[in-house]
Amino acid sequence: MKAGSEFEGGYRLASIRRVKRYLYIVQILIILVFATYMILAGGGFGLKPFYLSVNSFIYFVMIMLLVIAVESFVFTSLEMRFMKSNSTKHYLSKMQIKRSAYVIAVCAVLVFILWAPFITNAMGSAMSSNDSIVADSKSIAQTRTFFNDDPLGVTAVNTGTFMSSGPATIYIISEANWLQFGSEDKNNISQYRVNVNQYDLNTNLTINLPELAHSKYYVLAYSDTGAPVTITYKLSSGISPTLYSFVPLLALMFIIAYGSWGAYLTLRSRGYTKGAIYK
Repeated sequence: MKAGSEFEGGYRLASIRRVKRYLYIVQILIILVFATYMILAGGGFGLKPFYLSVNSFIYFVMIMLLVIAVESFVFTSLEMRFMKSNSTKHYLSKMQIKRSAYVIAVCAVLVFILWAPFITNAMGSAMSSNDSIVADSKSIAQTRTFFNDDPLGVTAVNTGTFMSSGPATIYIISEANWLQFGSEDKNNISQYRVNVNQYDLNTNLTINLPELAHSKYYVLAYSDTGAPVTITYKLSSGISPTLYSFVPLLALMFIIAYGSWGAYLTLRSRGYTKGAIYK
């Protein structure tokens, strides 16, 4: 939409756009560098098996995008101030209002997905896994393994539901503790379990797992009587607690920011409509 300096607003408008472009380039570089650093420094990357935790990356990127969004509001206001054509101002307002509506719609859907109970329950059921163990010793554990989250750290195991044909004991410990203390007796191993209070299995047991560091974990099963006990269990997953806590809140902040910006432009654009060539 360039039609000479008179239409565009002269060198001031060109300077504003140049500063905006340079600032955005610097901020994109900051996002890439610091987000990568946060992933690597937090132990969120591994090759065998592949693991790339996007939690810290998404958190940092969303904050930076919110900052950039507010900056864009300021730059757009400055651009409109120095534009000489009401048609240009009206067109720019319409485009900004439309963009705000798109961002608000996407953020609203994101909040709905993460906070709607029936959706999170359905996701948990879809991402659950089932297995079984036959425990036949009071002192030697039968084991199974699982990873507590997916390769991107988006979902995490939060509940284990166990059923047995007789009395048994269930411990869940990290791979590091199993490799270091797995040869010791049951009482010593019990000190390193993550299910501190929920471990006695007598027909049914539900273990609520806390937020855990990414690792392979071991399910240890002991028969309380020494007789064979068949144990079936289900591990249910849900959205990572980290994502569940900050993504909806930041999405709401985007909704507030873009909603306020869209409302402001709607009121302001009424003054440009009368003199606009295209509406």
